[in-house]
Amino acid sequence: MEVWKAIPGYEGFYEVSDLGRVKRIKVSQGACKRVLRPAPNRQGYPCVDLYVGAKRHKWKVHRLVLRAFVGPSDLHTNHKDGKPSNPRLVNLEYVTKSDNEKHKINVLKRGNIPYRGASNFNALHPDIAKIKHLRSQGLRLRDIVAVLGYRNDKVVIDVLKGRHWSQRRPERGSNAG
Repeated sequence: MEVWKAIPGYEGFYEVSDLGRVKRIKVSQGACKRVLRPAPNRQGYPCVDLYVGAKRHKWKVHRLVLRAFVGPSDLHTNHKDGKPSNPRLVNLEYVTKSDNEKHKINVLKRGNIPYRGASNFNALHPDIAKIKHLRSQGLRLRDIVAVLGYRNDKVVIDVLKGRHWSQRRPERGSNAG
């Protein structure tokens, strides 16, 4: 059963449901009571315009759902299924920016993914040699990336342009810097 709650700051004017629907509940200036039709923004998030008097405010529906059912917050909103078009309460949670990025990378397998999952990865000695060898054999950049299993081409470009750690990496526990 769909549950409706008043939107904080718009009490008596608008309500939002746990299914992500927004409705106007007060008739003013010729506007009738009705469920609003959201329009997706460029990122695919459904948005609605809420009016109080003549003042218009554009809101992402998922923010309204969390404000009404969980409370206002400065934290980021995470869509658990990764679909911005799904503003249902069961799909939403407040998280830190860091946790939102981790979810995007680890769960959804997209976003600014560090090379091979390490936060500070640069090509290791065997990869540097392989990259240079594969390039000398005439392989295209995307083919080299696929052969070595990288998630993007940045490390290959860095190696080919000479921007990488030295060929010799210090052993663990050594004092060499």
